[in-house]
Amino acid sequence: MRHRLYLSSPLETGALVTLDAERSHYIIRVLRLKADSEILCFDGAGTEFNARIREADAKTCVLELGGQSRVESPPDEPIHLAQGVLKGGAMDRAIQKATELGATDLWPILADRSNAKANGLREARKIRHWQRIIESAAEQSRRLFLPKLHEPVTLAGFFSGSRVEQKLFLDTGQKVLPAVIPRQPTALLIGPEGGWSSTERELALAGGALGFSLGEFVLRAETTPLAALAALRQAWRWQ
Repeated sequence: MRHRLYLSSPLETGALVTLDAERSHYIIRVLRLKADSEILCFDGAGTEFNARIREADAKTCVLELGGQSRVESPPDEPIHLAQGVLKGGAMDRAIQKATELGATDLWPILADRSNAKANGLREARKIRHWQRIIESAAEQSRRLFLPKLHEPVTLAGFFSGSRVEQKLFLDTGQKVLPAVIPRQPTALLIGPEGGWSSTERELALAGGALGFSLGEFVLRAETTPLAALAALRQAWRWQ
């Protein structure tokens, strides 16, 4: 299987793309690819290109784009994951696996019981870190579209900013998520390590969200989005 690389620039057949030092090092030193090696490049918006390494330099590697290898249209039924911000690597893993499992929009939620501190969450450094995780997961999973990473917001901010009608609110003590879920734009709302507060429960239900659980087992906060996304994708036959 050829290696895949996400490129943010508009791509077209015949273009020469010079990679930055980080990407060049990864291609030449880590993957140990050489001049004339073939890889795949995608733009994160539905198009993938064949590409050839024209200049194998670990500081400024140059790629030559060939013809399109795959083209897809945006998903008809977007999947929004509204995830209560988790601490440290747990949030990184949740974002990574959500990308692999087909989420189209990622909403970090500043929940009442999030262990992570709110200070600095909006800093460009943290957003860039999460964005790079998304890009890497999309490269690995063969996705052609990158999920949209939204700015961290409160649950109230999510309800005011999201236009998704089918909102599934995952919480303890609710009936189990059904095996048949209508195929339409859907949001999964999942709390942080400490769970949702009573205020957030009231807000969600007042906002038209439907309460469900994933059964009697107590899952880690970073496991819940994986299980919920997999259940939703299975209900939609992984299409």
